[in-house]
Amino acid sequence: TRITEANRRTARISYEVFNDANGELLTRGETYHVFCDHLGRPKLLPEKYRRYFEPGAGPASAPAESK
Repeated sequence: TRITEANRRTARISYEVFNDANGELLTRGETYHVFCDHLGRPKLLPEKYRRYFEPGAGPASAPAESK
């Protein structure tokens, strides 16, 4: 999973799914995201999150989830 394209309003994320047992690539996919406000209107991604949406960013650059 990695960010392949991003700007202040949108991001494209690419995915690859592998078989854990043998490392075989099972599928590839891509999603396109638009950042929205609580009413569903497009908005700018807040500055504090922009580093997580730089091209090449992936799970290793994401903040740890708190439980």
